[in-house]
Amino acid sequence: MRFNPISGEWILISPDRGERGDYFLKEKEDESFGPGNCPFCPGNEGMIGKIIYGIKDYEKLAGEYLLKVIPNKYPLFTVEQDKISYSVGTYDYHSTVGAHEVIIESREHNLKLSEYSDKMWFNIFNAVKERGNDLSRDIRIKFISFFKNYGFLAGATMKHPHSQIVGMPVVPHRVTEEIQRGMEFYEEKDRCLFCDVLRFESESERKLFVTEHFISFIPYASRYPFQVEIYPKRHSHNFFEITDVQINDLSLMLIKIFQAYNEHLGDIPLNMVLYSCPVNLEGPMHEKLKHINLFYHYHIKIIPRINKYGGIECGFGLHVNPVAPEFAAKVLKGEK
Repeated sequence: MRFNPISGEWILISPDRGERGDYFLKEKEDESFGPGNCPFCPGNEGMIGKIIYGIKDYEKLAGEYLLKVIPNKYPLFTVEQDKISYSVGTYDYHSTVGAHEVIIESREHNLKLSEYSDKMWFNIFNAVKERGNDLSRDIRIKFISFFKNYGFLAGATMKHPHSQIVGMPVVPHRVTEEIQRGMEFYEEKDRCLFCDVLRFESESERKLFVTEHFISFIPYASRYPFQVEIYPKRHSHNFFEITDVQINDLSLMLIKIFQAYNEHLGDIPLNMVLYSCPVNLEGPMHEKLKHINLFYHYHIKIIPRINKYGGIECGFGLHVNPVAPEFAAKVLKGEK
């Protein structure tokens, strides 16, 4: 059992389970949205909503879009609501005011993650930055993030390359847990917990790739097999302050990671999620977190969706990782 000081959870590392032939999942093939009837493909613009943000190519495509951001057709959070919050007996209710947008990342329908170019990644994260800063102007929104579902086992309903941006009226529990633990650590030791973890992992055998501005590693207490986390080397709590130079560098890091996944594990389903600081905090919460820049560190988690979950995980939140993080790191680095 290994303890994660950032999430506050115990993780069971159980390589014996990984030796069971039926423990890992296999991605299914689904072409229900082929290129001909895919709303994200060029020529099918009438099937999508208005374009909120876009990047065009004037050199080769005469001003056609390389990337588009549109409203999610089935949003979890919507701008067209009032902020409403009240108690329901011993429970609480909050309206789903916020934003939910889709990034159509490419004109190509069939494109693997391992085939993304550095220019594609730059456009994606530039869009995330622009939309995040725009959404932060809505004071009803308290948390903004980016996530990508890749593969049907990871929750993707369409094959065309896309990701999503969300603006929520509350800060998710996993983020508040990280912030709380970071704050308590800082109050006790006068230093950043995330920086301590980063310093430790940068010297460990779980370290993967290093660029000028970023480092990636498989955490000591990984919740999922082959889980990778990316941190900026320099302490920074707010992703949406990232510079173009840093986005370029992050793009190179992602290319290394996804090519490693593809080479050593295949084209696996996965989720990629951005963790950044809350926005528009007010009242007691603002006072409590006004120094969050001292004890929080934005990061990106990449979570392969290749193993089954049972009663231990679903019933107790006690995750079982069937691949030792040290072994996983060696696999992705081509040492096994």
